[in-house]
Amino acid sequence: MGWVIAAVIFFAVILAIVLVAKSSSGGNKYKDKRYGRYYGKKFKGQLGEWKVEYVLNNAAGAKGKVLNNYMFMGEQRSVQVDHILINEYGIFVIETKNYSGRIYGNGKQSEWTQVLAKGNVKEKFRNPLKQNAGHIYNLRRFLDKDIPVFGIVVFVQNNTQYIEAENVVGLQELETEIARHCLTEVLPDERIEEIYQTLIEKRKNEEISDLQHIDEINIMLQGVNTNTVCPRCGGKLKERTKNNRKFIGCSNFPRCRFTKSL
Repeated sequence: MGWVIAAVIFFAVILAIVLVAKSSSGGNKYKDKRYGRYYGKKFKGQLGEWKVEYVLNNAAGAKGKVLNNYMFMGEQRSVQVDHILINEYGIFVIETKNYSGRIYGNGKQSEWTQVLAKGNVKEKFRNPLKQNAGHIYNLRRFLDKDIPVFGIVVFVQNNTQYIEAENVVGLQELETEIARHCLTEVLPDERIEEIYQTLIEKRKNEEISDLQHIDEINIMLQGVNTNTVCPRCGGKLKERTKNNRKFIGCSNFPRCRFTKSL
């Protein structure tokens, strides 16, 4: 295991050198502030994603397939999934977070909190369970309905003790969490390969650029902040009332069941 971590660190350093070199060479896309911010965050999470990839490759075994950093066009916008594992038990859609500090949140909250510097710094970030639910919603649009899909959120630094939600685990628990869902074999080998090739072809045909994805994320976040765009499917949000309670819901209901209290 030690040599794997050493190799990960080595490749991370090489990647950092390449990005800095390209930035100083005058490439237009590296001068773009959107690109810089995106890859700053992406590089931070890359070490964590490599560690998750290592666990997933072990969990996949001889029959399973793994896709990493999978990007495709969803119903309204581009979607980026950190990891997809396909095995005889179904499809696992995995969101990776490499956040340090204490993380507070539960399944119902729209935002979770990262606490750093002994409580002096608090950062909000979108509930990754809801984020991953959006990924699953868009993936299901071109998958057969009989295929089981499991969503898992992984915190690489194993700091999940203050999170009150199911399907959220630390890296050291990931393989056990996957095994927990592996109860009944539903996909023969040829079906696994068929699903894998479908996903590969979809990604190949759409060829979404990083900057396009960044722009679409920014537009989506603006819409989410103003309660006009559904963060799950990109549809329009409308104000509704039920049992004298006002809330906003997605116009794509019942296909999308996203709601948010007002």
